[in-house]
Amino acid sequence: MKKIIFVIIAALMIGCGGDEKGGSKENRSIAITKKDTLTPPEQGGYGFKEVAEGLGYQTYVWSEDKDGNFFGDPGAKKGGQIDYIHSLFPRTMRYYGQNGTQVLNGRTIHELCYEALLETHPVTLEFVPRLATHWYISDDKMTFKFRINPDARWWDGMPVTSDDVIATWDLLMDETILAPSYQITYSKFERPIVESKYIVSVKANSKNWRNFLYFASSMRLLPHHILKDLDGTAFLEEYAFSVVPGTGPYIIRDENIINQESYIIERKEDYWAKDNPFVRYRYNFDRIKISAIKDNDALRFEKFKKGDQD
Repeated sequence: MKKIIFVIIAALMIGCGGDEKGGSKENRSIAITKKDTLTPPEQGGYGFKEVAEGLGYQTYVWSEDKDGNFFGDPGAKKGGQIDYIHSLFPRTMRYYGQNGTQVLNGRTIHELCYEALLETHPVTLEFVPRLATHWYISDDKMTFKFRINPDARWWDGMPVTSDDVIATWDLLMDETILAPSYQITYSKFERPIVESKYIVSVKANSKNWRNFLYFASSMRLLPHHILKDLDGTAFLEEYAFSVVPGTGPYIIRDENIINQESYIIERKEDYWAKDNPFVRYRYNFDRIKISAIKDNDALRFEKFKKGDQD
């Protein structure tokens, strides 16, 4: 089953939309904030790339010749819908917290709706930008800093800031989310520090080559302006079958969730990073519909034969 879901997501990222079933639909944010022209470059504002190297930061520079074949297909057409029928409906629409780490949640909701500071190159496994454009690793490999892209936006148009990193870490360390594996992982770090609006730092408690990976590319961020009013218990209750706003290329609207039946993931036309070379040729389907038919393999097979499942 894991392999099937992985194939679906791989097709989504690189595939083209053939005949459209649902047509293209724009998903505009509620409020788009203006560009921040006040934060100086050395504090992570626009112009940071000119001073980054002098401050000890590094990044991965896109090369069309080197990377163009590995981050989607330029010939892929955007549009259409892909339908998938699963034997289960998610026990929750959350990924973080009790009952959240199901394969279906991880390969669809978590992968498509939320983003980490960095991701890894699919071939070289080098770190490449995602929410953060640059990163710093101290000589002793114990302290990490990240510069968040000032263009990064939540679905509701709010900017992504260092506060979101702190809020996400705080949530994962909250024992009332009833998912102790997160406390095991993220207790390896001290509480992150806001260095500026767009620069956040964190210090590891012990040296381990996995530490940077855990913090940079495994922790997908959630918004501070949502989490600030919630403890772990309230988070579990409020977002059992409602989706926390993300920054990713797809959105799940509450009205598109039919509990125990189906949910629809829609591509955001105004996704903040849609022109970023690392993502511009990925995430091509307009809609993904995931339906649940429980305990009836024969019916799922019949629907596949009828074309109700791709």
